[in-house]
Amino acid sequence: MQPLLRSGLLTFWVLFGLLSLFQLPPFSLIPTPDEVNTPLFFCFIGQAPLPLFQYPVSIILLASTLGYAYATLRFARRYLARPSSVLLALTIALAVLTFITLNVGLARTWHISWWQWHGMIVSAYALIAFAVFQQFRSEGSARPVFDSIYLDETVQRIRNEYDSALETFVTNIQRRVEQPDVPWHRLAPRSLSSSA
Repeated sequence: MQPLLRSGLLTFWVLFGLLSLFQLPPFSLIPTPDEVNTPLFFCFIGQAPLPLFQYPVSIILLASTLGYAYATLRFARRYLARPSSVLLALTIALAVLTFITLNVGLARTWHISWWQWHGMIVSAYALIAFAVFQQFRSEGSARPVFDSIYLDETVQRIRNEYDSALETFVTNIQRRVEQPDVPWHRLAPRSLSSSA
């Protein structure tokens, strides 16, 4: 699946680059001031100077906005349950992405908003990087940095695996103490001795 996604993405960007480089349609068209100044989301209220472009892009932007808003709420709930700087940074970054997609859909001119949303994206990523770095410094290891993001089911599964491994370890130590002359591989359960 991953090679298919990579080749599809590469094909898309090569095609996009060729169309723009050789100024083939739709990149050869010069938009009118009315087309440039009409926000994308205005197609939902009947103002669509470029309907073939405006409707699909508006639907994608609206779906993205709703997806980011939903993710923001989910991360905010998780932050309230298990506060951590990484979760807070991710929540803020998702809120910024929600705002950016709304801005793209509602902006009248893209020139000013383009710099605004790119600056906001860079700020959001910088905030996440700073939070991860701070969490890493306080934890002393990379492993627990993202523990607060795990779903409860994932945490429970990891705990069950650790419990099972610990029980097996303690059972093997007890058997070794009770029978010190028997080699370890004969004391281990079949699942361990067959995998060794």
